[in-house]
Amino acid sequence: MATTYDEMEVIYDGTTEDIEQDVFGGLEEDVKAMVIALRIVFDKMETEVNQYGIVDYGRRLFLEKMAPYYKFITAFVYMTGWRQWKHAHAGNAPLSMAYTYLYQMSNEYAYSHLKGAELDYFFRETD
Repeated sequence: MATTYDEMEVIYDGTTEDIEQDVFGGLEEDVKAMVIALRIVFDKMETEVNQYGIVDYGRRLFLEKMAPYYKFITAFVYMTGWRQWKHAHAGNAPLSMAYTYLYQMSNEYAYSHLKGAELDYFFRETD
């Protein structure tokens, strides 16, 4: 299995659906691989749509596929927080705001819905 961004990017030269299938079809125990796959998905999205498309896609992806799984929630919060900082630092306010929205939405979801060991895992991994 590919373990770095560059290795996975070579594998995922297809559509975002291909990447989603792998993320939700076998990587659920590998948080590092999930984060890398999500980075690739959003890298591709940034070249194809504007910030509103990213918010819409990210919101639907999270609510429809990721929300039931605490490791997905953790990976999504981690990735959106990092991308928010990356675009803010680069001076790209529209994309930074898009990722800020996704980060806040997923972070609030985690605080409201995760409990016990799942919440401990979330705090440990995102601290």
